[in-house]
Formats: sequence, structure tokens, C-alpha cells
Amino acid sequence: MLKPILGQIKVLLTHHSRVQLLRFDLHLPVTEFMTALAGNQVASKFFKQIRQDLGSRNWNYQDKVIQGWTREIGESNNAHYHCYIGVSSTVRLGTFYGDTPTLLWKLIYNRWEELTGGSVRPSGHHVVNRFNHEQLSTAFYHLSYLCKARSKDFGTGEPHKRYSNSRLKPKQAVNRISINDDYHGTVCTNDTVTRFDLVISPPYSCI
Repeated sequence: MLKPILGQIKVLLTHHSRVQLLRFDLHLPVTEFMTALAGNQVASKFFKQIRQDLGSRNWNYQDKVIQGWTREIGESNNAHYHCYIGVSSTVRLGTFYGDTPTLLWKLIYNRWEELTGGSVRPSGHHVVNRFNHEQLSTAFYHLSYLCKARSKDFGTGEPHKRYSNSRLKPKQAVNRISINDDYHGTVCTNDTVTRFDLVISPPYSCI
């Protein structure tokens, strides 16, 4: 999961020289149990709807969007999803304070509430400029929390997905930016900070 996330950020940077990455959690209603398969289908439908919305005239045809989610089981019976979305810096994010989210945050909140009646918990956002390693490192560290193995309910024998990631293709005309998996920095997994090199296998439990 680490490599696909980093790869998609780099691919998005071939389309836009400046991008925004949003981190948030999607929570299903605690009053209604939903199977893993049903929950995953709803999460996939949510991201499909968000991509369609951003690709519409109302959002200036923003069709270059990346996203990913990981499914986790907490104390409640229902799962929750750690998520991210990446878009061009021209997209107006708005705010998510109190009960009145605006712009893109409002779109995320409304779509999830319409589909599930559940809640959205924002976890901040990052701006990354092409070739700026420090910005990329900071954003990737934040997004790497999706990859922690804890609470992923592995080993149950159930065939449902534990994570999903977009597959945006790079812009062919841009050849100055490397989109390989080389990365030297830190990631956050299992609530600890680990320094690693993505060229080799990370020495901790992650997905």
C-alpha cells in the first residue's frame, strides 16, 4: 500500500505542478451493522461519486484525481475507512469546522452522509509542489498512517478487500519527474515512526 500511494502522488504531479492531498476518515453508522463487503462497496461508490462530481462542469472538469482507502475495525461493530484524495491546487478545499463544511470538504461530507448516514472526520491536508522533496515527505508521512497493519482484521479468512488505491496514469508529455518508487524518509505505522527506503522491504508490519 505504501508504494501505490507514493506512486499515485508522483503520477498526479505529472499532470499538475502543484497538488493538494486531503486525509480524512469515513465512519459508518454505529446503529446499523454492515458487512465488510457491503461497506467496501459503499466506500467504492462514494469515491466514484466524488470523481464524477469533480469531473463535472461545476468543478471545472477536474478529472485527474487520486484516492485510496484502508478498512479498519475499531471498538464498534462497524468498520471505518482511513482515506485520502489528491487533486489539483486549483480546487478550492474550503473548511471543515463545526457543522458547516464548505466547498470540497462539504462535497465529501454530503456524499458520505447521503450514502450511509455516517460521519466524516477530517485529518488535515497538504500542498505539494513538483520537485519539492520536503513537502512530498511531509505529506507522505501523514498518508502512510493508512498502511499500519493494526486493526486491519487480517487472518480471518474472509475474502474482502482491506485497502484500495486509484490507478491514474501519468501524463506522457512530462518526463522530467521520476515516478519510480524511490523514497527516503519516514512513515507512520502502528503509531510509531520508522525510517525506511521504499526500494527495499520496510522492516515493520504494514500492508
